[in-house]
Amino acid sequence: MQQNQILSGGLWGRFAQSFCVLQGDLDALERVLYQRADPALRAELLPLLRDMACRLPSLERLANQTADIAIGSALRTVHRQDALDLAFLLEELAQDANTELAHRGMTAAVELELKTDSVPFVGDSSLVCAIMVNLLSNALGAKADARVRWTLTGTALICRDDGPGLPEDAWRTLLENSRGAGWMDHGGTGLLLIRQYADCLGWAITCQEGAICFALPGFPANRQMELASGGGGELTREQARHLLSRELDALELKTRG
Repeated sequence: MQQNQILSGGLWGRFAQSFCVLQGDLDALERVLYQRADPALRAELLPLLRDMACRLPSLERLANQTADIAIGSALRTVHRQDALDLAFLLEELAQDANTELAHRGMTAAVELELKTDSVPFVGDSSLVCAIMVNLLSNALGAKADARVRWTLTGTALICRDDGPGLPEDAWRTLLENSRGAGWMDHGGTGLLLIRQYADCLGWAITCQEGAICFALPGFPANRQMELASGGGGELTREQARHLLSRELDALELKTRG
């Protein structure tokens, strides 16, 4: 376990350090342009510099995803195993997603259907958020005004949207953890991460009439007293909002080309 933590910390740490340096360099270059460059040169270079600054978070996102993929099965040992309420967590995430979509002027929406008031689970709420945000991003990438529906029962989480649906290669990535010839064209690293995060949580993935269905493991009786109120704390919600914003930023950059 210690080796896995060293590996994950080393990869994430190196990426974070590099991107922090790059962001600092971009900030310094912008100050130099304002302080020393003539107006014509400033007008020519500032748009390029700002485009680089916009793309940097997208590159950081991809680097972090690559780190998780590299760690693979070791994710289970480096993430938290808290007792939490999945229904509450999804309510917060759906609300924040709709707020962010409306703020960006997008007509897409997330609908949450709860078949039960509370679904306790053991795991890392950040992995749940990453799964749902990646699924939302994939749906929006296929259909900008997608209507996304999350249905939570006591034993399963079912995710569907009104888009064209996943192609065969994408389903193989989710169901078999395989990487066919066209897997990068249909979700790529995002789908691979969904599979890895689900494995880490102990969620089995199946296809249910074109929808992605996560079968939820039972909640251990000996952890009932640990069940935390809420979805995972204010810090986790802020992290989820940041993840959502970063995914939508990346989607907009991809659309712009």
